[in-house]
Amino acid sequence: MTHHLFIISGPSGVGKTVVAKAILARIPQLQVGVTYTTRRPRPGVIEDKIMRYITPTHFQKLIRARAFLEWARVHDHYYGTARDEVLSRLAHGNILLNIDVQGGLQVKKKFPDAILIFLQPRSLAELKLRLATRHAKLTPKEFAIRLRNVKREILMGKHYTYRIVNSDGHLEET
Repeated sequence: MTHHLFIISGPSGVGKTVVAKAILARIPQLQVGVTYTTRRPRPGVIEDKIMRYITPTHFQKLIRARAFLEWARVHDHYYGTARDEVLSRLAHGNILLNIDVQGGLQVKKKFPDAILIFLQPRSLAELKLRLATRHAKLTPKEFAIRLRNVKREILMGKHYTYRIVNSDGHLEET
């Protein structure tokens, strides 16, 4: 049996993590990839089985060791997916990666059969409102950087297999 690699990406604030968690709740046998980041955890967030917080020095060491399946600098922080963890999990079942658009396109080059799912907002205005709502958890600089990157991220969605609108209050539909 062939296992599949699913990738969910989209602009900041579109609800990737919420959708990914909803999918995992409905399909418990689906495995998830681990993301390493140099971003600090948001208040009240702790490291878990899908997000690991490391120093920039440690991240650079992992880049040099070619430990990442994909990595990118996103919103002034590094993010990457551990290669060995993905390959090990993929050998035993389907896997879901919740990664940024740059990383998604990197993985697609290595795994042409990967299924890329791009979450997009109903409108740019709705996305800006979501980001503003999250602004309380972001520094003003982080908010400005994410807002600046949104349009570029949305344009990159044209390279994805599927584009799905994730509208506020319509998680079941998404």
